[in-house]
Amino acid sequence: MASVDSSVEQVRAVWQQNHVLQALPASQAEQVYFVDCQLWSRIEGPISAEIILDEVRALLLQSSAS
Repeated sequence: MASVDSSVEQVRAVWQQNHVLQALPASQAEQVYFVDCQLWSRIEGPISAEIILDEVRALLLQSSAS
């Protein structure tokens, strides 16, 4: 999860450069998803819940299409 001090792209780049993390079964199966902590942990309510569900749907559909 990206934090206040990092972007999703930065976290993804760090993950991809770490050999230990790349060795994890989830990583090898391309089942690791990167999300923004602002949306996923700080913003609450029905609108953010719907945005999160849309993001989950997009991540999982993108994963199943590849």
